[in-house]
Amino acid sequence: MADAPRTWTRTVGRRLAPPALQPGLCERTLLLRSLDVACAGRLTLVIGPAGFGKTTALAQWHASLVRRGQTACWCTMSEEERDPSRFLWMLALALEAAGIALDGDVLRTVSDGSVGLACDALLMALERAAPKGAIVIEEFERIDHPPIAALVAELVDGLPEDMHLVLSARRKPKLPISVLRVQGRVRVIDPAELRFGRRELTALLDDGADAEALETIEQQTEGWPVAVQLYRLWRERAGADAVVPKSSGLASEVADYLAEQIFDGLAVDAQDMLIDLSIAEYCEIPLADFIRQSQDSAALLRQVADQLPGLVQRSDAEDDLVYRLHPLLLGHARARLALKPGRADLIHGRASDWYWRNARFAAAIHHAVLSHDEALLARRIEELPFLDILGTAGAGELLHILNQVPAACQGLPQVRLITILLLFRNGLFPEAEQMRAEEERLLADRADAADPQVRRLRLGNLALKLLFAVHIDGFVADHDRLVAEIRALSLDAPATWAWVECLSATILQIRGDLDAAAEALLRAGKLSAAIGKPTPAASMATCQTLILGLAHGRLGHVLETVTAIRQPAAGQGTEQAVGEQALHAMAGIAAAVVDYERGYRVQAAEALRMALAEFGESEAWFDQYALALPIIVDVTYRRHGFDAARQEIERLRERAKRLGLRGVLGLLSTIELFQAVRAGEPAVADAAEPADDATLSWRERDTMRLALGRLAMERGAFDRAAGLAARAIAAGEAGDRLGTRIRGSILLGLARDRGGDADGADDALREAVRLSYPEGYVAPFAQEGRSIVPLLQRAIGKGSVIEQRLLAQVARAIEREREFAAPDALSNREAEIVAHLADGASNKVIARRLGLSDNTIKFHLKKVYAKLGVSSRKAAAAAAAKFVADGR
Repeated sequence: MADAPRTWTRTVGRRLAPPALQPGLCERTLLLRSLDVACAGRLTLVIGPAGFGKTTALAQWHASLVRRGQTACWCTMSEEERDPSRFLWMLALALEAAGIALDGDVLRTVSDGSVGLACDALLMALERAAPKGAIVIEEFERIDHPPIAALVAELVDGLPEDMHLVLSARRKPKLPISVLRVQGRVRVIDPAELRFGRRELTALLDDGADAEALETIEQQTEGWPVAVQLYRLWRERAGADAVVPKSSGLASEVADYLAEQIFDGLAVDAQDMLIDLSIAEYCEIPLADFIRQSQDSAALLRQVADQLPGLVQRSDAEDDLVYRLHPLLLGHARARLALKPGRADLIHGRASDWYWRNARFAAAIHHAVLSHDEALLARRIEELPFLDILGTAGAGELLHILNQVPAACQGLPQVRLITILLLFRNGLFPEAEQMRAEEERLLADRADAADPQVRRLRLGNLALKLLFAVHIDGFVADHDRLVAEIRALSLDAPATWAWVECLSATILQIRGDLDAAAEALLRAGKLSAAIGKPTPAASMATCQTLILGLAHGRLGHVLETVTAIRQPAAGQGTEQAVGEQALHAMAGIAAAVVDYERGYRVQAAEALRMALAEFGESEAWFDQYALALPIIVDVTYRRHGFDAARQEIERLRERAKRLGLRGVLGLLSTIELFQAVRAGEPAVADAAEPADDATLSWRERDTMRLALGRLAMERGAFDRAAGLAARAIAAGEAGDRLGTRIRGSILLGLARDRGGDADGADDALREAVRLSYPEGYVAPFAQEGRSIVPLLQRAIGKGSVIEQRLLAQVARAIEREREFAAPDALSNREAEIVAHLADGASNKVIARRLGLSDNTIKFHLKKVYAKLGVSSRKAAAAAAAKFVADGR
């Protein structure tokens, strides 16, 4: 089966350039001049019915922009782009095709991020590129509905000054452009301006017609470009003396007559070919040969395109040659097809076969519906590899497929599974799990358990059960049995098997069995390699590699992996960005955690917030929260105290309840326990203490032991504190978790020191230093505050150069804490804005990201400028970058 993302990108690629300009077409000089003048504004609307020459005129203008060295983006819309994410992805491809470089982060955000983040990413990329030119969006009427209209309004508002947007449509779009219209920044080119004038008629016909004849032609065609073109072609065949029959005077009636005459003038085999190909908007040579069961489609299409310039459009790409019929000719061919009983059903069925073989599942189902073959449609739906599609083409493709399924089939089990998965991807976790459990009960009642379709349904249901458990609970009690059952069902579905191995690795890691998790990842890697193409497991495996590295405490290796993710190998195609948003968000989390552990930088918290936002509510699972939330709450405590930290925890708790994330609720209880002990709030700590049972993750168990050890120490129970520290150290050694061993050793040293055992304290602290300096851990020491510095100095003594260096880093990190009390310290909101400023975002983009107004951002920036000691945005961005680098 073809690689779905690559196939899809190639399919849409033909819509990223105007059709090739055919010889004999009249140049629309006045219209081109109008378009040039319109660029002084923000938006041009080219409005006119089919056949008014919109595409030809805009293709000519596109060519003129290219000749003048300006950026010329082109994208022809289809119903697929009614989905906002799909629309933005198409726009990103158009920008790339026009030569605007989009880095991997932008492409990943557009392909997998939220619509808001994707829009911001594109606008920021355009700001950085600062191009001069235009973006042409053809056939906008196909996608004209409120979500897209709102996006277009955002784009118009945020485009760079030298970039212009042109929308071509058969009817006036429903855009909120009243402000731009009042400002005179919208230009509308309507049918009156699109019609051929007398000079253009003369140039196009070029047959020496006198003024009277031209006036007759103008009256009959009403200057309608397609009617004039049809008239010219008809005259070439019928002779200069031929007269168009009298009609009611409507140009459309004349055009219909001329189209029929021209169509009938083609060779019979060419007519038959066009009739068969009228089922698809784009005539691909392999598709044409397949549905016609012939090998002469390329030659026939080339011949017809030469005979009917302007009516049969041809793409410029020789490696992906595609033809497209003018709507008038297409409508005539479809009318002829309707006169052939059974032929349309047969051709649609063949088209469904071809699209299915080429992994274009939405088109395959669309044509199966139109074939009226219920058995074919049922088979297509039953065999949909929806888990593979999710991993290789994203949830947007699944939604597009679901939209092709007729209402009568929405109740089919496979369709219900896709619906459940899409509910889950939209953050409706409890609802999705409830529906999945109901489907599982229905499957259990089926007597035909050996039926292949029942096995596929059971496999899909169990895979979703495992996925949902990872997200919702972070723990699966019957993991081993569940995974064994899935493996048995997925022996002939290696991509799904690899995906489940990655999910299994996630659960094993959460449980604390890091070696077993690594083995599961190894199996997933072997399965993916055997498949030989991208699978859903690929990015998940890399995410788990990062999480395992952090669990082991191998900070250097984690940073190397992050660098490799952020700087992909040369030649990586745009289509490979599909499905990798979670991977790059995970890289952001990993980098921030390392930054925190090595530098104790408060800026890590904002980086973690941004990475979680990049994940989105439906993508982040327990591990991402377990890594990010302790640091976010810790920074809140350091900056604003325990009450603010508790408020932060409560906000996070309400969010977890809303999403149904039961595992995160338990995690927050352990975080609250730790911070309460740290703040000297034993009553709060006692109330927050969770039960120590096997369902806790290793992170929760470790945090709870360390917190209870501190609580015991504060209550004078130094032996109990030392015992809990020793248990933490033993758990860290058994699980090969360096961070746990370091923090346990520090707690042991503090407990012994408080208990009067100075030598034992020095031994424990020296061990903590010895464990820390190879990977550069600073945070576990800095978290203890200034009181730990003399203890470390005593334990280390003169020590080695490396030990002294670590001690100096700890002292510097602790010293930075004083800056938070300084009058020029940034507030949380100001720190947020500084992070976005360093990222290169404009005021409008920052406002959209933070849900604020432009004026509010300007207000905060004035205070930021004063605190950073700068007076310009450029200087502020440089200072912000240094701010982020210093971790202030």
